[in-house]
Amino acid sequence: MDAPIEPGLTTLIARAPRWQRVQRWPALLLLVAGVWSLVFGFEPVSLLFIAVGFWGTAEFWRGLRVTGDTVVAQGRMVRRQVPLADVLQVGQTPGRTLWLQAKGRRTLVLRMAEVRVDEEGGLVEIQQRLRDLAAAAGATLDEPLEERVAAPRPRTPLFGI
Repeated sequence: MDAPIEPGLTTLIARAPRWQRVQRWPALLLLVAGVWSLVFGFEPVSLLFIAVGFWGTAEFWRGLRVTGDTVVAQGRMVRRQVPLADVLQVGQTPGRTLWLQAKGRRTLVLRMAEVRVDEEGGLVEIQQRLRDLAAAAGATLDEPLEERVAAPRPRTPLFGI
């Protein structure tokens, strides 16, 4: 068995693709305009600007990382943490979205993880690295999937991650 993973060490970082991350800058302008309008004019439409602006600026913090022996999936509004030792399977949907199944939990559909930040690579490399880290943490993994399959139910809701 490998040496235990250092608790503060981040070993994998993944983010959304570039086309999704582009929306954060215009969204920041919408958010600022909405707050400005709310504070100085109290326009009802400012609430819509704030909501849309917040949704887009969430791209600043969306991502996937493995810190120590925990997978941390940070969505727009929800953060999920899964111990690597509980991971059963990591796969891809036919639509090229990563998913992670763990013991006693809903399947996490990781829409925010498509490109590796720590190294070159995409979904296949993220999937393999997650499997390797889970195996090193002592997880009892199912056999690797040969093809892309839908995430097993129950899974996270559409807006969960």
